Amino acid sequence: MKTNKKGFTLVELVVVITIIGILAAILVPTLMGYIKKSRLRTANASAKVAYNVFTGTIGKYLCDENDTEISRIAKKIEEKGLEIDCRGSTPAPDIEFTRVIYDSITTNGEGSGIMYIGKFDNPRNRDGEDKSYFVQWIVSPGDEMVGQYPDPAYEVSDVPEYMTFKPAS
Repeated sequence: MKTNKKGFTLVELVVVITIIGILAAILVPTLMGYIKKSRLRTANASAKVAYNVFTGTIGKYLCDENDTEISRIAKKIEEKGLEIDCRGSTPAPDIEFTRVIYDSITTNGEGSGIMYIGKFDNPRNRDGEDKSYFVQWIVSPGDEMVGQYPDPAYEVSDVPEYMTFKPAS
């Protein structure tokens, strides 16, 4: 008598599940590394945009000969830095200078992130260029991916602490 067996044996199923498990164990950490690098690149790009908006706003104020506002903002940045929440969940800042930056960043959509403007202790970077200010960017408070411009981190292990400048290595 002939028996007609259809389907897979238990051993075949266990072997396939084991192979899938091994592949998942190899791929998941690799994919997580790609995701972290992607988040870092996005944060660095956002920091560069925020830096350009900041320097453009300073240029606008210099052209308008609004030296008192520039001096006031520069003093605030020197003392403790300047943080502007551009996520849209908070009202627009009441200081005109920061409101101009806020409006420029949130034009691309609410939920952008939080920018921090700090002053270099040593205003010359490693290339000898005069860099007085730096900008850092996070998506939300406590975010581990801190974008920075100038001198952004290119590796996840080199990410600076928020509100603390760290030159790229």
